[in-house]
Amino acid sequence: MQSYRFSNLLGATYKGGSVLFTPDGNNLLSPVGNRVNFIDLVQGRTVTLPAESSCDITILALSPDGKLLLTIDKSGRAHLVNFARGSILSRINFKVHVESARFSPNGMFIAVTHGRKLQIWRAPTLKVGWQFVKHQQTTCGHQDDIVDIAWADDSLFV
Repeated sequence: MQSYRFSNLLGATYKGGSVLFTPDGNNLLSPVGNRVNFIDLVQGRTVTLPAESSCDITILALSPDGKLLLTIDKSGRAHLVNFARGSILSRINFKVHVESARFSPNGMFIAVTHGRKLQIWRAPTLKVGWQFVKHQQTTCGHQDDIVDIAWADDSLFV
C-alpha cells in the first residue's frame, strides 16, 4: 500500500487576505481558502502547507526569524504553525474578526487588532509550551477601527 502526502492545491485562486515575503525575500506566502501556499520564487515551485483552518484565512504573520507562522481566519481562530514542518503548535480563538496581526521586530511579541482594540501577546516559545500569554491589558479608546499595525524598530512601541 502506498501513502500519499498532500503537496499542492490546484485550481484554487487567491480570495484576499495578507500576502507576505519571508525574511530572505526569496519566498512568498499567500492564503488560498483555508490553507497557505508557499511559493519559492527562485526555484519556481509552489507548495501548500498541510495545516488548514475551518474558514478562509485572512491574516498571515511571520516571525522575524522565519520559523513561526501565525494564521488567522475570518472567524478569529488563529493557528501558530511551525513554518519549516507545517505543523500546528498552538491554537487560540479571538472570537471576533481580526483586522491585523504582526510579530515585533525582536520576535518576542505579537500585536493583534480587532475593532477599536489592540492586544499585545507574548510570542509563544518552547519555554511556555507554545501557549499564547497575554503580556498586557487590551488597549481601547481609539476613535475608529484599527486596520493595520506597525512596530518601532526597537520593539518598544506599536
